Amino acid sequence: MKTLYKLLILLPFLAGCTKEIDLQIDFESQIFILGAIGNEPDNVTIEIQETVPVQETTVKPIRNATISLYTKTPKGDKSLVTNSFKESKGVYTSTEIISPTIGNYYWVEIKIPNNNTTFKSQEEQMKPVVPISSINKNGTSLAINFEDPRNDTNLYFVELSYFQGDNFLHSTFELSNDTLFNGNKNAFIQVQGISGNKVKATLSNLNYRSFLFYSNLYQQEFENSDDGSGDPGRLFSTPPVNLTGNITNMSTKRPALGNFAVVSLSTYEFSF
Repeated sequence: MKTLYKLLILLPFLAGCTKEIDLQIDFESQIFILGAIGNEPDNVTIEIQETVPVQETTVKPIRNATISLYTKTPKGDKSLVTNSFKESKGVYTSTEIISPTIGNYYWVEIKIPNNNTTFKSQEEQMKPVVPISSINKNGTSLAINFEDPRNDTNLYFVELSYFQGDNFLHSTFELSNDTLFNGNKNAFIQVQGISGNKVKATLSNLNYRSFLFYSNLYQQEFENSDDGSGDPGRLFSTPPVNLTGNITNMSTKRPALGNFAVVSLSTYEFSF
């Protein structure tokens, strides 16, 4: 499939002169997969879309995929958790509540019948929950306090949802590793900028590949957003491009676009 782009070139030594050049650029659509499973009992949701050229604004949901969620104990005993999902506009939701087990590994296998392709996410372990112990306000910043576990490299994703009373305002985020505070009982992550009079904080403990994926995803959104805010709510308007995570195309043995994260999280509400 060919996609037509038009490039306007301004020649600096010929003021006012322009030349229009048609560029024929090959575009090959790909499958984009995004989902996660958390430690709290809940439905598992996975979004599957087909990428489109950059000048198109509509998404192309994949509607006929088959999804299987698996688990494996630390001893290596493997079992099927569920393969029953309902689909709406490319968003697949498990028909039952899933209750994960800390320490177990989880992954999904996704089959796309149209092109006879199978995708598999990496087997990620459900890490221990790291509880938020408190939140401190210092001027226009907040410190999310917790005890960082010893003898493990922990990778954190913090999401802060701000409210004015019961009215939701917006969300911000922060990604951090524990290089500077590994094993510290008084560890904290500082987040700049506050709004409203109440915040709900979520601290997620991620695996390495998922941490890299979200780092690249939010960096791309931050750079492409109009105001540089990196608002997470804008992320899923269209599938991001060139963002590989922990998913492999089993037919080609190559990394695929997207990610299926296994996360353990804790929440804490704070009024100021």
